[in-house]
Amino acid sequence: MSTHPTKAMPKKSKKKYKRPSRAKPAPKKRRYQPDLEKCNAELTGQMATLIMAGHAPTPTAAYCGISDKSHRKWMARGEAEKDRLEADPATDIDEHEEKYLNHFLVISKAIGFSEIRALDILQG
Repeated sequence: MSTHPTKAMPKKSKKKYKRPSRAKPAPKKRRYQPDLEKCNAELTGQMATLIMAGHAPTPTAAYCGISDKSHRKWMARGEAEKDRLEADPATDIDEHEEKYLNHFLVISKAIGFSEIRALDILQG
């Protein structure tokens, strides 16, 4: 038996030093911003005319130069404003949301007219 003190002790493991990574952080994802300036009475009227003629809202929005996402966002904002006004009739229309409310009301009416017209044609 060997009584040498160095042989009885466990060996220490050597850890390698890791350098911090120099990779650039991932760029922040840009938040989608709808075309806020494009929502106006002229565009809404053009879309309503096409929808009442029987076209679907998505291709109509594309034809008018609006992305489907922007159109859906406008409709959602208009509906939210309508719901807010119905919940508390004493409140005034928010001036920033007024164009979206008008867009929602006109396009909703055009969609309803288009559906009734299509049903009348089918029933013939």
